[in-house]
Amino acid sequence: MFPISVQFKNWEEANVAIKAVQAMRDGIPRVAKENEGEQSTADAGLIERLLEALSYPDKDGIKSSIIETLLAAPAFEWVAYPTIVEAAAEQVQMTKEVSARRTPAALRDLSWQIKQKVDPTDLSGKQKPIEVLAERIRSGGEFSYRLTPAGRRAAEIWLHG
Repeated sequence: MFPISVQFKNWEEANVAIKAVQAMRDGIPRVAKENEGEQSTADAGLIERLLEALSYPDKDGIKSSIIETLLAAPAFEWVAYPTIVEAAAEQVQMTKEVSARRTPAALRDLSWQIKQKVDPTDLSGKQKPIEVLAERIRSGGEFSYRLTPAGRRAAEIWLHG
């Protein structure tokens, strides 16, 4: 690695660039760390806490639809918010207009559920609790989402046992 100086107009642009670099790096196999066992234990604890957060009732199925949609995407791929809204409309059998009103509420509810169950250290560096489950990146005025590694594993367990 070598240092590079880059200028951005604001923090939002810088965060987009940082997340893009992280996404690129996530696609490259990582070198094993000396404390990999400790890291695995920490990840297992986070996955357990995320499973607890996902265990809240999902009365209308929108939260389940969001998780299913994110899990169906490849691990390195961002899912645009309109795609999540359309998937919820199809899976829960409602109009796109109704889905467009109810999907943001379901995302806020998921974020609240996560905040109730995760440790404060899990929230470190996150703007919203939902980012423990799924990373967010803002592009063109809307967010795109991608499950974190712990979020992906928790979603797999929660949906498929």
